[in-house]
Amino acid sequence: MMIEQLKKQLQGSTALNNAMIWWLGQLKALLPDKLLQRFSPTVETLTVECSDSACRIDHYKNSEVHLLAVCDLLNDSEEKLIDIRQQFLKGMSGQTRVLVRLDDSHVLNHQVVLPLATADNLSSVVEFELDRFTPFRPGQAMVGYQLISRHPEHDKVKVQLVASPNRVAGLINRNLSVLGLSPSAILPPKSITGELNRPQSSSWNMLPETDRPIAQPVWNQLNRRLFIFLLIAFAAVFVIPHFQLEQRKQALVNEIDAIEAEARAVSAKQAKLIQQVDVGANLIERKNTTPSRLAVLDELTRIIEDDTWTSSVEINEKNVKLEGESQQASALIALLEASPMFQNVNFESSTTRNQATNRDRFQIKLDLVTNNGGGNE
Repeated sequence: MMIEQLKKQLQGSTALNNAMIWWLGQLKALLPDKLLQRFSPTVETLTVECSDSACRIDHYKNSEVHLLAVCDLLNDSEEKLIDIRQQFLKGMSGQTRVLVRLDDSHVLNHQVVLPLATADNLSSVVEFELDRFTPFRPGQAMVGYQLISRHPEHDKVKVQLVASPNRVAGLINRNLSVLGLSPSAILPPKSITGELNRPQSSSWNMLPETDRPIAQPVWNQLNRRLFIFLLIAFAAVFVIPHFQLEQRKQALVNEIDAIEAEARAVSAKQAKLIQQVDVGANLIERKNTTPSRLAVLDELTRIIEDDTWTSSVEINEKNVKLEGESQQASALIALLEASPMFQNVNFESSTTRNQATNRDRFQIKLDLVTNNGGGNE
């Protein structure tokens, strides 16, 4: 149960790794070549093409190919290989990926049929059943394979199996280490595999996983640089303009608040001014439409005769109240009504005769006629 869980976790991790590689590959494809080269570390590839009598070592760098050496990795002495190493490794730099291609004569090529249940674990099955499919026992040869087809109706799978004895592939691998090279993959000839996009991770790779260089993690130097570049680009395209927009927005809000404060202050002053104007207009209207007290007193003094005297005169905005005594109160009513300043002259109460003075005691109320001019009080 624990093994199955580990296998599932490994498969999930592999799927995530492949998805990340694909995604980063798509991002890299969008970048200009010059920019990608600026952010990319130098990656060099050495191809070792082996035949019966010699191995050709070519150097690939920046789409250029240079022949570095021709040697016999099966028969040359260690001293000769060291001498070759001194010649062609001087100018190399950066990361070097070494791919080895064997000749047809170095490889046993064979198709086998296996149970369908083995399809998810072919590497272990092929290694374990090596002596059943080849002349070699487990550990005597390097093995690669490729799933050709599935036949669920027969519960079978067809697999292309390749194997190279250790006296060939193993010796080539050891002599490459003398040259200071660590192969990423030892592959069958192209006549069997065709072109491979990722040869080091292909099932055709016969090099045991324990002998392969440690796989470069997805979060490597290139991808870190690319990620930083993308962050900077994202900030330049989205974050910085958004920050500037927020700053401008806040500045506009502050300006609007200041303008609103000024507008409120102006509105308050305007309302106060309108109120003062209304008060002044009311005063002016009252002044222009209502006779002044002095004018009323002057008119009363002019009209009332000497046989009448007043004990109380109450002048309001619209009417006047008189109290006093007169020789003939009814005649006083007629005099007041004759004045253009007064109207609606009436007794507020009935008159009585003061026996001591032999005069009528009266209380008269009259209304003032408006729009008849006036003066200041």
